Amino acid sequence: MMDVNERRRTAFGWECICIYLNLTLYITAIAFTVVPAVAKAELVISAKSFEVTSESAYVIATATLIHSGTKVLLTKYGAALSDYTGRKPMICVTILFYIISRLILLTATTKASFYLVALIWGLCDVTFPVSQAWLCDLLALDSRGQAFGLLIGIGFGIGFSIGLPMGAFISQEYGPDTAIWVSLIIAVIYFVYMLLLPIPDLLGVKSPDKQRSVPASGKAFLKEHHPLSFLPILHKGAGSVFDWYSYIPLQLCARNLQSNLLLYLQATVQVTQLQAGVILMLLGVGVAIFAPVLLRTFLERGLFTWCIIIEIVAYILLSLVGAFSTHGVQTALLYISLTLIVIGSVAGSALTALITAQYSSDMLGEVLGISSQIQESATVLVYPAGLLLAYTIEKNSFDYSGIIWWFSVIFLSASAAFQIQGNSFNEVMYLVWRTESSKTDGGDNNNRNNDRDGLSASSNSTHGSNPDNYVENPLSDSISLSITSSRNPPI
Repeated sequence: MMDVNERRRTAFGWECICIYLNLTLYITAIAFTVVPAVAKAELVISAKSFEVTSESAYVIATATLIHSGTKVLLTKYGAALSDYTGRKPMICVTILFYIISRLILLTATTKASFYLVALIWGLCDVTFPVSQAWLCDLLALDSRGQAFGLLIGIGFGIGFSIGLPMGAFISQEYGPDTAIWVSLIIAVIYFVYMLLLPIPDLLGVKSPDKQRSVPASGKAFLKEHHPLSFLPILHKGAGSVFDWYSYIPLQLCARNLQSNLLLYLQATVQVTQLQAGVILMLLGVGVAIFAPVLLRTFLERGLFTWCIIIEIVAYILLSLVGAFSTHGVQTALLYISLTLIVIGSVAGSALTALITAQYSSDMLGEVLGISSQIQESATVLVYPAGLLLAYTIEKNSFDYSGIIWWFSVIFLSASAAFQIQGNSFNEVMYLVWRTESSKTDGGDNNNRNNDRDGLSASSNSTHGSNPDNYVENPLSDSISLSITSSRNPPI
């Protein structure tokens, strides 16, 4: 069996960089069609590209609901399947479904066709959780937060930087269909890149150190990983379940922003396609700058809390944009709030690192599939916020459109409350330097983290083939708790 320590890399190793590039290509392809897809929907519905109407807002919100609802039901299957087949095959399948959906988008002429695009794309869209799981396969626990920050920062930062403004520019100058064709070309390049990628799948079916048995049949797999099977898994982690409870409202906040920001900008500031692309690009670039730096500098628990506080302030400011008629004031509030949102968004990577530290490597595809399932469930749940925004557009009453961002303030407050409930106040509120932690631990933090999977394997050999037995090992539990810092006093 392959020794765990032998397969551990750093977050800046070439294999991890290849995974960052994998997500970058995918996000670039998607970003190329964000503004063009909205423009085409508005062109089909109102016969004028990028002119927001209440009807087009309803259609866009509903298409988003269909895509996310499909992912709620199916994402866990795709991500969990990567624990058995390996990470690369599931990412390749995702690319194929994306290509099919964009080919349909090119020929879309009715509302129903936009709903079909959303449905097909949602059938298998697991690149992000599977990429996260792939990083977890390669990295020690104390490197995951930084790797997640780099994955999101590089993937979304570069992807948005290239795809959003270029897609918006091409759509504005040459039409939405041209931008969609470019995204298809990028997707084909991405597919070839994945086929040639030399990184090994440590948890594939043929892996020599595989701990989980392959289900006897497809029916057994579907039964084991049905959409509601996530409930017991939330309590199987070696750390605090309150991390999961915090994750749910945090994703409600993030999905509220992703679903409604573009329409909100159109309605309140009357941005053009290119301006919208540039604004969204700046968000991506900001994440690329702040996420790796903050996650490399501070421990995740305290960093999470302070990022939440920053985000609360940001959404309060964003809610005021529509209440002012002066363009200068609107612009100032907009850029200040979006800058703070970028900094605060690091909370998601920090919390994901804390959650993944609670599980053995051969469960991480399924665990991160659950996180993606929660993300898409959040999109479904914030659907009424999109309808509210569409209503304000219909009534031409933008003074109250900022109400949707107060939902985000409530979600963030709930997320912070769960962290305080599950951990000591000092642990949650103290912002601890990562270098200080290393000095206090005597430099052996990484060794303890790397032993996590070794103990899991030892537990399996002692207690049988049940992958959950590692939680029952008291030594494994004590190490896991020290890793996640869920019960240790702050340094």
